[in-house]
Amino acid sequence: MQSLPIPTDNLYKFFAMFDLVILITAIMGSILINSSTNQKLLAYIEQIENIGANGESEAKKGTLEIYEKLIEVTINDKQFLTVGLGLFGGIGVLMLLHGFQRWYTYYQPKHDEILELTIRKMKAEVEDSSKKLSNSD
Repeated sequence: MQSLPIPTDNLYKFFAMFDLVILITAIMGSILINSSTNQKLLAYIEQIENIGANGESEAKKGTLEIYEKLIEVTINDKQFLTVGLGLFGGIGVLMLLHGFQRWYTYYQPKHDEILELTIRKMKAEVEDSSKKLSNSD
């Protein structure tokens, strides 16, 4: 199995590609956190309903309080992680835009010019070689 080549020929191209990975990671992390939190909350709510359906006692009240606290902590964790991933993704977007902009507007035109000059040079060398061969006959 072949791996993707890492663009190391230009620092800004590397920044752009690396920050694209950061952005994708932040998006996937948000999706996974949301899904995981929803599953936990559903399980806690089911437990609360099971306990509530069986009547009331001091032990059950304590257990209900524990599950309610778990729900509160889970929601707070989700909010914290969502904000953290949002900041992580935001920084990734800013660096991604900077890297692509710098690469595309500054370095890529120079690279294109070098390629064009190389092609012209090679064509000139081929014409020169052809002239020498025709003159030697």
